[in-house]
Amino acid sequence: MVVIASEIEPLSGKADEVARELQRLGFKIWRIGLTVSVDAPRELWEDVFKVRFEEVRKIGVREDDYSESYLKAKEGSLVIPASLALSVGAVHFVEPPELHD
Repeated sequence: MVVIASEIEPLSGKADEVARELQRLGFKIWRIGLTVSVDAPRELWEDVFKVRFEEVRKIGVREDDYSESYLKAKEGSLVIPASLALSVGAVHFVEPPELHD
């Protein structure tokens, strides 16, 4: 099972409402603040938000750097469900950080 993390940007004053609805839908809530930090299995994201993911491979800059891959949301594939349409402004998927020496 692949778990994908996201920061959900609620509309003003809607963070608690967004968190409750996401939890009801099966998402794990980690933090409620300016954004709602959540994660869920890939299949739940695809089912609820109709989002599609593609594998992206990041290759290190130097020859001895390792490469890694992660799932990235396909541009334009995300649809905010009706139960969240009036309370969510945006969904930002978390990507691995780029660490530099």
